[in-house]
Amino acid sequence: MKSINYFDINKENLINFENSIFILDKDEVKYRMYYNLSKGSNKIIIKFSNDVTDDMENVRNTAFVSNSSLLIIEEVSSTINEIDNGFGIGNDNLYYVEEYKNIILKIVHLIDINHDDIYFYGEYEGAFIPLLLSIFIKDSNAIVHNPVNFVQKISATKRKELYKTLFPGLSDDEILKKYLRKFSTTIHMKKDRTVPKIFYIQNKIDDTFNKQYIPFINNLKKYSIYDGSLVKLMYSNKELINNKLSEDKLGNILNSIIDNDGFQYIEDNNIFNSKASLVFLDDDSREASYEILYKFARENQLPVTFGVNSGHIKNGTKNRMSYNQFLEMKKDKNIVEFVNHTHSHIRLTELDYNEIDTEIRLCQEFLEEHGIFTSHLIYPFGKVNDQIMKIASKYVSSASKTNGKIVDFNHADYNKYLLNRVAFETEIEKIEKDMIEAARCNGCLIINIHTQYSTFSTEKLGEIVKLSKKYNVDILHLSNAVKRSVK
Repeated sequence: MKSINYFDINKENLINFENSIFILDKDEVKYRMYYNLSKGSNKIIIKFSNDVTDDMENVRNTAFVSNSSLLIIEEVSSTINEIDNGFGIGNDNLYYVEEYKNIILKIVHLIDINHDDIYFYGEYEGAFIPLLLSIFIKDSNAIVHNPVNFVQKISATKRKELYKTLFPGLSDDEILKKYLRKFSTTIHMKKDRTVPKIFYIQNKIDDTFNKQYIPFINNLKKYSIYDGSLVKLMYSNKELINNKLSEDKLGNILNSIIDNDGFQYIEDNNIFNSKASLVFLDDDSREASYEILYKFARENQLPVTFGVNSGHIKNGTKNRMSYNQFLEMKKDKNIVEFVNHTHSHIRLTELDYNEIDTEIRLCQEFLEEHGIFTSHLIYPFGKVNDQIMKIASKYVSSASKTNGKIVDFNHADYNKYLLNRVAFETEIEKIEKDMIEAARCNGCLIINIHTQYSTFSTEKLGEIVKLSKKYNVDILHLSNAVKRSVK
């Protein structure tokens, strides 16, 4: 196996060591590592391992094979002491995390990689050193999954083994008093008064959520350093409890973050089986609804939910959807869903009890006469009160109004008769943020469309569709989206 002294290493040496395991000798400590230089990227992924040989065999055709350079460092604390994880702790005279920092800084300098192009990665105990290094090397990034932030909070069995091996003869209290700074990520963040750039992936039903994540967040808040540097991706998956990510899922995460030049929300539907949905909801059953939106949807196989004003269709009101158009669209069930938007499209808040009931009932009867059994109502002009909701509940099981928010089925304020909608006219940047928020909570983004408005365009609709593909949010009819509710 090739070997070189730390002080002799240079760019030429690194090129000779490419795609192989070598030993870097520094202060009589031998650091085994695997290195692969990418000629097409200025970014590098760095991870730590208990066995570089095994990891080298895995990376060549798995998640870590990407456009980025790769450095895998064997964790000396673990291998020397023959324990599962030594957390880079070292001994009284040597702190291995500091040594890793110096080694990495020299290597990235030699291959001309900027600090903000360094991505440390790790899972569970293996994420502790990456988190520390993202603090020690300014402007670098950490991508971690269910990470350990506090060594003293790992399982009792592992903690006992660690303490007995590294600190023989010392009590737990003595160990914490003397070495606490080596046991905690937040102590270093507090000292620096900053949180590094962390993409924090956490399974909410994994043990690390309560033992590691919650104390981590609470400490950041206590130290008043909780800022936008921390990007959180929360998910719930029983199959992934105490398990690392599969190679495919891990590859998706790393490539999505790194290839997009920063921490964007990634495709967690594929990764974590998210149930987020996007609904296009068109009001008012206008002629433009048929001529523009329906035809676009049909050409692009795009599910759209259309509100029906039964009186306008029955009476042939000008500029409204004709009865024949309605019948044509009704047949296209994969594309078109019709829901109740009342009979006459008037403000229900200005009507008495019987008039409100009649408006909702007549439209419901019209739809049912045509074999359409909807369970949703769109409030005309978004006007609603308790009386209207009570009457609506006689005919439908959900209703919506525009207020610029997503539907979070798990939120304390969730009300199925007050489903939130976001206006189509909203800036695309805000719509993207709303879609990310919906994906994070398995919620629903309902886009309220008035096709007849001059502000509507199929171009912008296409942009929203592209965003749904980017974040793997399913485009559904409203009824199917509501069925995904966990309530």
